[in-house]
Amino acid sequence: MDPEGEALYNSTILIYFLRYFVQYREFPKRLIDLNLKVDLAWVRRLTASNPQLTAAFVDQLTLRNRIRYDEVFLIEKFDVSQFFNPSFFPISFFYLGMLTKEDDFNLRLPNLNLRQIFVEYFNELHQIDVSTRYAEVMQTFVNEPNLERLFAGYWTHYISQLPEAIFQQVNENFYRTTFFELSAAVTSRVGSPGMWNALIHKVR
Repeated sequence: MDPEGEALYNSTILIYFLRYFVQYREFPKRLIDLNLKVDLAWVRRLTASNPQLTAAFVDQLTLRNRIRYDEVFLIEKFDVSQFFNPSFFPISFFYLGMLTKEDDFNLRLPNLNLRQIFVEYFNELHQIDVSTRYAEVMQTFVNEPNLERLFAGYWTHYISQLPEAIFQQVNENFYRTTFFELSAAVTSRVGSPGMWNALIHKVR
C-alpha cells in the first residue's frame, strides 16, 4: 500500500451508513454502528491487569489524539503475549482497526466516531455524569436554539466535572470532540442530523 496514497474510509461505518440509508431513506440519527461499541471492550480486556494503564491509555488518546509507536512492530511478527503487553498497546489497537498512522512516530484515532467512543469511556473512567446534567440544557436548546447558551451549559455541566489534573491537559481537540458529543445528543432528540444544520442556521 502506498504510504503517500489517499486515506481509506472505514468500511464498517460506510456499510452501516449505506444500509441504513437504503432501508429507511434517511440518514442515521447517529453515524455509528453499534457493533463498533463492542470494540471498546478490547480496551478493558487488554488493560484489565492494571486500571491505571487503562486510564493512561484512554486519557492520552482522548486528550491528545496521538500516541507513540515503534514502526518496526507493524511489520514484525508478534505473538499473543505481546498483544497484551502495555508497550504494545498502540500496535494492538492498530490491528484492531481503532488506530491509524499519523506519521512515522505516532498513531491516532482515525475519525470522529472512534473519538466519541473514547470520550464515552473517558467519561466512565473519570465518573463524569453526562446523562442527567444535560437534560435541561438540551431541552432549552431544542425549544430556543442558542449556541452560546448551549456552550455555556456544556462548560458548566461537563467541563466543571473534570478532575483538576485532567483540566490542565485539555486542548482544543478535546473541547471540540466533547462538545460535539453534546451536539450529537441534541440532534438525536430533535429528530435528524440535518436538523442540526437547520438549528445552526436559525441561530445565525
